[in-house]
Amino acid sequence: MAIALCASTAKASRLTVPDDVSTVQAALDTRVDTVLVRAGIHDESPTASNGVVLLGIAGEPGVERPTISGLFYNADYAASDVLIVRGLAFSGHVRMVTAGVCSNIFEDCTFLGVITVSSDPTTSISFSRCRIVGDASLQAYSVVDSCVVEGHLTIAWPDADMSVTNCEFHGDGTRAAIYGSVMSAVISRNVISGYGVGISITTDGDARIEENTVRDCASSGIGFSGSSGHVVGNRVERCGGYGGVYTPSGSLSVMNNMIVDCRGIGLYVGCDGDTKVIGNIVLRNGLDGIEIDGYPSGSDEIRNNTSALNRGSGYRFQIGSYYAPLMFTHNLGFGNERHGIDCAGSDAPNLHCNAWFGNALGDALGLTPSSDDLTLNPLLCDPANGDFHPSSVSPLVQSSACGLIGALGVGCVAPGVIQDAFHLARIGPNPASGPVTIEFDMPRAASVEIDVFDVQGRLVASPARGNWPAGKHVVSWSATAGGVRPRPGLYLVRYRFPGGQEQRRLVRTP
Repeated sequence: MAIALCASTAKASRLTVPDDVSTVQAALDTRVDTVLVRAGIHDESPTASNGVVLLGIAGEPGVERPTISGLFYNADYAASDVLIVRGLAFSGHVRMVTAGVCSNIFEDCTFLGVITVSSDPTTSISFSRCRIVGDASLQAYSVVDSCVVEGHLTIAWPDADMSVTNCEFHGDGTRAAIYGSVMSAVISRNVISGYGVGISITTDGDARIEENTVRDCASSGIGFSGSSGHVVGNRVERCGGYGGVYTPSGSLSVMNNMIVDCRGIGLYVGCDGDTKVIGNIVLRNGLDGIEIDGYPSGSDEIRNNTSALNRGSGYRFQIGSYYAPLMFTHNLGFGNERHGIDCAGSDAPNLHCNAWFGNALGDALGLTPSSDDLTLNPLLCDPANGDFHPSSVSPLVQSSACGLIGALGVGCVAPGVIQDAFHLARIGPNPASGPVTIEFDMPRAASVEIDVFDVQGRLVASPARGNWPAGKHVVSWSATAGGVRPRPGLYLVRYRFPGGQEQRRLVRTP
């Protein structure tokens, strides 16, 4: 989301508190353009009504940044200045009532009390590299980036956009970490743990919920309702209710997510047309793995998902069709405690090239598998220990008529099989909080590279580079970058070899 920066009248003046004036309020009352505040406790809650830069001056350890009791920023409709606050701590309430087209920017700040913002729809507020301990209720165009949040973030403004990225959320078991009722939303690369609900978003426009990790929430992990949603590359684990609940009024893409060990349905999708559920891995949940409910329109796809070891069925459908049957292809249902697939609706999906094995009550209930569905042992690498990749001789990858079945490509070489290609084999543990083992195969001696990148494409580590002999090799990534542990989140392991490359995702946990 773009931040509008408005040019204020240059006053080219500054005051330092307490050197030049005794209080922050006294400095603000002079309407200088910059107020510097020395480290220490400033027992006041000043009011500002014009654009100003508030800068904290770092002090000695123990009083590293100046702390003031609170702040009230009250800008009228004629105001066009920008409020910038950097390097301050607030022990109490920060309240903002703003209007106009300008921005309010907080950087490297600490908020121990609550934050409330009410504004004209054209006003924006941003928080970067801040620690937010209390609750934040924002009615504005809002950007929250690279922050640590211990309260609850609520952004409720139907005409506004919201963006929450690269943040850590640590909850108290109640309410939502991120709640939004906005025009559009970008929620990406956050790590959320210990709330009532991880993410709950309603939009009138587009929502992008991507590459977040949500764990140990008392109820649902991620919920979305609204016009258009893209839920991609998230990991949800150990939540007390559903892993993901998505009920759009328009198009929806749910792709490449992993949902494990939740007590309810792993993934619930209310299908209302143009729905794509592709490449998801749903494991060991307390009810059905993936449930599809609603009225598909004929352009929908449920494809290349893996649903395994759930307490209910792997897939459950309650659908009626307006135009054409729902296409259900190249999915794996393995080891579920009820059926591989269960159809309870008035219409059944069209099945093609799926695989069913080891489901306690049978392959299907309420419909008949396709003649090209497979019922062979999928020969997974190590499902007992959470590795659901197919082996090199699995029918999920050897079926020439169907191509790849399930969400994962080959992850290991079957015993006794000689690997005749460059191949990135097992990476584990995944997710990992400490060192990671990376196994790779080489059919001949060659110069290769194994690199680790973050989600922004920055090189984090290079566990292997240079010339290596033929055979199977193992290297370790100690999960440090320049002596500093990388942030929790999603990483990419890339194996580059003569003539090509192979990539694998890796999730880092705290």
